[in-house]
Amino acid sequence: MPRNCQSDEEKLKEIELRYRTLLDQTNDAVFIIGLDNKIKEVNRQATELFGYSQEEFLTFDAFDIIDPNEVAKAKKRKKELLAKKKLPLYYRKFRKKDGSLFIGEINVHLVCDENGKPLYIQSIVRDATEQIKNQEELKQQKEEIQLYLDILTHDLRNYHMFIDGYLDLALKKIKSSPTRNYLRKARAGTTKATTLINNISILLKQQLSLDYNLYPVSILDMVERTTEIIKIMYFNKKIKFEIVDINDTDIIIADSLVEQLLINLLTNAVKNDPHDLIVIELGIAERTEEYLVFYVSDHGKGIPPNQRKKIFNRFSTFRRKGKGSGLGLFIIKTLVSRYDAEIRVESRVKSDWKKGTTFKIKFRRI
Repeated sequence: MPRNCQSDEEKLKEIELRYRTLLDQTNDAVFIIGLDNKIKEVNRQATELFGYSQEEFLTFDAFDIIDPNEVAKAKKRKKELLAKKKLPLYYRKFRKKDGSLFIGEINVHLVCDENGKPLYIQSIVRDATEQIKNQEELKQQKEEIQLYLDILTHDLRNYHMFIDGYLDLALKKIKSSPTRNYLRKARAGTTKATTLINNISILLKQQLSLDYNLYPVSILDMVERTTEIIKIMYFNKKIKFEIVDINDTDIIIADSLVEQLLINLLTNAVKNDPHDLIVIELGIAERTEEYLVFYVSDHGKGIPPNQRKKIFNRFSTFRRKGKGSGLGLFIIKTLVSRYDAEIRVESRVKSDWKKGTTFKIKFRRI
């Protein structure tokens, strides 16, 4: 009998050793806190992080090591925890033995017995000072980049508008050729440059995850503006736009860059249509209370079904190798994601993909 008791005691010591080893091997500070809020156990990392010994910790209330200004919030969190609410990771200011403060990331759990009765609280604290500092620095850098980007794009667009104004005025007064043709080429060039600026802006904002605000946009207004831009960009081509079933009530959730989405779609249609007369149809395929499906349909070379998943990849130039940057459709995909929309590619004529392509975009609507 004594030998069995000794064996049980040894097993208990072995379990305690494993538990202590597990606590000390983690890189974070671990606290075992009683329901009375007294600290019952800490690991070695806790003593190193806070500067207190284990013996000192065991004399503390858990709130003693928290910044006094945040104790009220800590009590609220404990109340939620005891109500068996699962708490996400959160941050709290802690006080070290030397009086200095640091920001800690907290992962806290209520430990219960097999019957669901609360036993104690396990709190894991990680020093997040550098993490928060890096996040703040990154945020400031992004804000500065966004400011520079906005200034750059705004001023360049204003310069282009200034140039375009004088070019348009000259085009109204000069009717002779070849001077008029030179002016039209210059006008197309400034319009394409503005499109390039918009595309670069979109890519940079997407790369940097910059914030943006969405608002109501009229499909009809968008179509009217972008088709005029395309006519200016490709003044030397005969382009016919057919507008089908688009009205004033077709309002989607987007922003000003949605026009760039349509410009890129129309540019793609023009570049890949070998006909003397380029016909492009724009319309609404479906409407519900929550969304509408806008489409652009061309009579170009078409897209093979087995390539349709690849066309939105960055630098994809599936139809005209060596021509174009391959960014236009990638930017379309980027903007579609931005608006929480969906895009799909279909053959204009279902039985023959070589007779043109239809792009359908499912927008959220107002």
